[in-house]
Amino acid sequence: MPEKDNSLKRRSKKTEEEYFLKKEQELVNRLKERKARQEARKDLSAAVGVVDEGILQALEDLGYDRDAVRVLPLFPLVVVAWADGKIQAEEQECIIAAARARDIEEGSPADRKLRGWMAQQPGPDFVRRSLRVIRDVHKYLPREKQEDYAGKILDLCEQVAGAAGGFLGLGSKISAQVQD
Repeated sequence: MPEKDNSLKRRSKKTEEEYFLKKEQELVNRLKERKARQEARKDLSAAVGVVDEGILQALEDLGYDRDAVRVLPLFPLVVVAWADGKIQAEEQECIIAAARARDIEEGSPADRKLRGWMAQQPGPDFVRRSLRVIRDVHKYLPREKQEDYAGKILDLCEQVAGAAGGFLGLGSKISAQVQD
C-alpha cells in the first residue's frame, strides 16, 4: 500500500508542477504581449507625434500601426473620391501620386491600407472616426504646420475631385456630391 501511496503522490506532485508551469508560461506570454503592445504604441506615438492615449487608442482601434499611419493624412482624398459612390481611375491615380509624393512606397503597409480604402468604400462609422482622429492629431501640430497641412490637403482634395473631369471637358469637373 505505501508504494501505491507514493505513486499517487508522485502523480499528484507531477500534475501540480505541470499546472503551475502552464500558469507560469501563460503569465510570461501575457507579459510579453503587453510589452509588445506597449512598444507598438510607443512606435505609433513617435510616428504621429502624439502622446495622448485616447488618440493612440483610437488609431489602434482603426487598425493603424507605425507603418500604416503614414497614409492617414491622405484619407480625406479617399473620402472625396468615394463621394459619388465610386472611384474613377483618374481619381485613384491622383491619390496614388499624392502617396508617392509622401514617400509611401508601393506594397508598403501604408500603400496596402490606401489601396484597401480605394478597393472597398470605407463605411460611414470608419469615415467619421478616421476624420475625427485626423482632426485630433492635427491639433497637436504647431500652428504653421496646421495651416500648411490644411492647405495642402484641401488642394489635393480639389485635385482628386477634379481628376475625373466633366463631360468632354465642359462644365464643372467637381460633382455636386463632392462639392457638398
